[in-house]
Parts: sequence; structure tokens; C-alpha cells
Amino acid sequence: MASMIWTDIFSWREFTNYFTKNELIILSASCKKLRFKLVPTIFKVFNFNKFTRGNYKGLVLCEDDDGYEILLDEFRTRFGIYDYANCDDLDFNMTINPYKTLEGEFLDSKTKFQSDLKLYHYQPRVLQLIYIDDYFHFLNEIPSVFNKLNTLIIQNSIILIENLNYLLDSLTNLEHFELIRTNIFKRKQDTVIQDINLPLSLRKLKIGNNCFDNIDEREEAAILETYHFIELEFNSQYVQPKNLPNLLDLDFEPTDEGSENELYEFLKVNSHVKKLSVYPSRFTSEFLNIIKDFHNLTHLDLISVDLSSTSNDYIANIKMNNFSKLYNLENLKLGAYRDTDILHSMAQTFPNVTNLTVQSKFITYDLLCPAISKFEKLKTLKLFVYPRVARSNDFNFVKFNNLESIEFNVDLYDKYEDFKWDISLCPKLKLVKFTKINYYVYFDRPKLTPELANSWTLSYFPTKITFYKIN
Repeated sequence: MASMIWTDIFSWREFTNYFTKNELIILSASCKKLRFKLVPTIFKVFNFNKFTRGNYKGLVLCEDDDGYEILLDEFRTRFGIYDYANCDDLDFNMTINPYKTLEGEFLDSKTKFQSDLKLYHYQPRVLQLIYIDDYFHFLNEIPSVFNKLNTLIIQNSIILIENLNYLLDSLTNLEHFELIRTNIFKRKQDTVIQDINLPLSLRKLKIGNNCFDNIDEREEAAILETYHFIELEFNSQYVQPKNLPNLLDLDFEPTDEGSENELYEFLKVNSHVKKLSVYPSRFTSEFLNIIKDFHNLTHLDLISVDLSSTSNDYIANIKMNNFSKLYNLENLKLGAYRDTDILHSMAQTFPNVTNLTVQSKFITYDLLCPAISKFEKLKTLKLFVYPRVARSNDFNFVKFNNLESIEFNVDLYDKYEDFKWDISLCPKLKLVKFTKINYYVYFDRPKLTPELANSWTLSYFPTKITFYKIN
């Protein structure tokens, strides 16, 4: 293999995804050619938390700061808490009001951040804001320095609505946006309600389970994060329906349990999506009536939806003669909890599914397999099945003429040799994989039986065994 072709392997996603960032850094130090290939991957993600943590004076106050004791006494009085010495005991962060004009060391720290950012020699594609509880007042400096960012990920963080919308408006190449489990703060004195400015350029969106609270800009300090002693008055940050014409991949988690209307209204104006993932929510007839018009939909992920609450009325709704079948849907993920009726119905509604993932903790294989057999065009099947009571690993499949791959995620007690079925029922089968969900319990190393040795080979790892058909 030519040298240039050989080194191209190191820029493939299949290769780089196998290693951690630190492992890639070590590998890149081995030679210049590898470093050239790996640097774009190593510096693809700008981790804001790691870059700022401990390097700058943040807004979170500590005991050495001027006025700390005075402000702490004010919060003790306000919340009726007098028996704790400092913020660490109270388990909250007392923060300089981010709406106040920065002065002194706070302004110097922001200037230092601006300078350090310009010394960063690479142009990342991903801005990652995870577990951010300080320095969010630095965020507006990023777009002017990193002009190739196309992905913004915000999870489990604190952010001001002004900073959030500035990023969304300024990152002109933004295609992928995630906003999950984040506390958004707004100016209490604002008379205009500010929503999240989702850009029209988005192709992938993951959003939900966010909340907001108000900050009184007249106060010197604020509590933006708390755990036990003080309950902040957060409100749900609902996602407003907005048509995103370029959106292909939508991952939506309703803000509150039972707030399906938030999801439904957003879906109605984005019926062009190709991939849809829906997190804990009730499976209702209204949801079915909405997605029946999603003629571009090829991927549907309902793995986290509570299908156990599905009533017979909803299942009957699927079977109605006037319900449109989604012929374009090829990839389906389901969580089947207590019965298999939903699988029978789904097979009728989505007749062209070729890739199916099923997760269940309560249904045994002997009940599950006949229902799965209704998906006659299956090529790839993944089963995450962990029966708790009766156990049966004898598969009573109806013949699968198209099945090429089957994967089992098994619990710590399962052995690969316990899984039995008539392989002649799957004439096109080329791959069988077993993976342990408990990485501390290993498979025994298998041996191919004489009848398999001429047609199959295997790959063994302690927690994963894969059989490949070679003839």
C-alpha cells in the first residue's frame, strides 16, 4: 500500500472514533505524517469548560472576594438560613450579577480570555458547553475568533438568554445544535419575552428539558445554581414551534411530563424531517396522526417512549383502514415493555422497515420473536432484551428471507451458546454479534463447531463476540 494511502486511514471516522482524544494526541506524537492527519480531529472540539476552568477570574464569588460576607449575610436573611458558614456548606454558587457592568479584575480577566482565544492556533468545528456554571459572560467573544464552527452543544449548564441568542445569531455556519437540561436566565426587567432564536440553517437539532429563571439586574449578586437548601423558582422553557426548512434530524424531549402539545406543535411545522427521536412521552393517537404525513421520514426512534401506557384504542388507531402507511420508514427503534401487540401493529404501519432495534426488560424471546417476524423485510436486527422472570432463549422465528445481521445485548448471566434457532430460517445471514451489558463479566472464548468452521469465522473480545459468514 502506498504511503499516502496508508496514512489516509488515520483521518477516517471509523479509526478516530475508536480512540480517546488523549490517545490520539499520543499517537500523533509518533510521526509528522500522523500528526498532520490527526490534528483536525484532535482540535475539532473546543471544550469551553476545560479552557476556562481555573484560568480566569469568574463571576462565582469565593471567600476572599471583597463584599463576600455582606452578600452571604443577605442571602442567609432572604432564605432564612443562618447555620452555615459559607456557600460550600449551603451547596450553592453565589455569583456576581452578570447584568452588572464588569470592572476591575473581572474586566481584566475577560480581556485576558480574548487575548488567549486569539492565540489558539486551530479552527474547531464544535463548541462544547457542558457543565458550565461560570464564565458564560465570555461566550460572546468566541464567534469572531472561531469562524468555522458548525456545531453548538449545550448540556447541563447555565447561560443567559442574550449570550445564547448571540451565539445562535453569530455562528453563521451552524448546522447542528443541542440544548439539553440547561438553566436559562433572563433579565427580570425585560418587558419583551425572548425566545430561543433557532437559526434556519439547522440540519440537526436536539432540544428539551430546559428551564428559565429571572435575574433582577438591580441586585449585586444572584444565586444561579443550587442543590439542596434553596429552591429556585425555575419555569419550564418551552420550545416554540418554528419551521426550520433545512432540518433533517430532530431529537426532541418534551419539557414537562404530559406536555406533548409542545412536541406536536413543533412537529406540525417540520414534517419534512428524515430522522425523529422522541424521549419520554405518552404514545398517543395524536402523535400517530401527525407523523402519518411525514413522507420523508426514514428513521424513527421511540426507544424511550413509554409504550406500556399504550391503550388498545391507540393500537386500534394504527390498524384503521384510513391510516396512511409510512412506506419510507426503514429504521425503527422501539421499547416494548409488557406486551407485543405494539410490534404487530408497527409492522403493519411501517411495512418497509429493514433495520429494527427492540429493547425490553419484561418480554422473553419466545414471545418477542413471533412479533418481530412480522417485519418481513428486516435486514438488521438488534435486541436489547433482559428478561427478569421466565427465561427462554429458543427463538421461534418465522422465516427471515432478508435478514443479514442480528445483534444481542445480553445481561451478565447470558451465555452466547444458550441462544438457539434454526439458522436455515435466515438464508442471507452474514453476521451474529453478542455484547455484554456488564463489562466486568466476560464471555468464555468460543470455538467454532465443525459444521460452522468451513463457512464462518469469529472475532473475540472479552465482552463482545462476533461471528462472520465467509462462504
